[in-house]
Amino acid sequence: MYPLSFVLCLFFCLMVPQRQDHYNSNERLINIECSETEFDFNCFSSSDKCAHTFVIKNISRKDIVVQQVCTTCSCISVNWDKTIVHAGESTAITVTYYSPSYKGRFNKAIIVYISNMKRPFLLRIKGEAI
Repeated sequence: MYPLSFVLCLFFCLMVPQRQDHYNSNERLINIECSETEFDFNCFSSSDKCAHTFVIKNISRKDIVVQQVCTTCSCISVNWDKTIVHAGESTAITVTYYSPSYKGRFNKAIIVYISNMKRPFLLRIKGEAI
């Protein structure tokens, strides 16, 4: 019985710290940089399509992929490059707003999911269709 408890104790003492170190390792952190997270189209004709490109830079050591981009309205379309973004490289997300039947102010969110990031991040567009 003594050897079994000794082996179990040794196992937990050796394995638990390794898991914590692995979990807290800087290698697991994904960092991105976005020069702007919000864009204002200001006033424009409601019959116009308005587009803006957000640039996201991978400032971590790991490769990333923009896996999914969701919008809060069907009046927004999104295009992005679905390839790997290596450390130090950038990628673009182009957001287009088009709602010819709506006039007035708007403030819309774009939700961006990136590989190995625990939480998505938000981009915003706003303006006034006249």
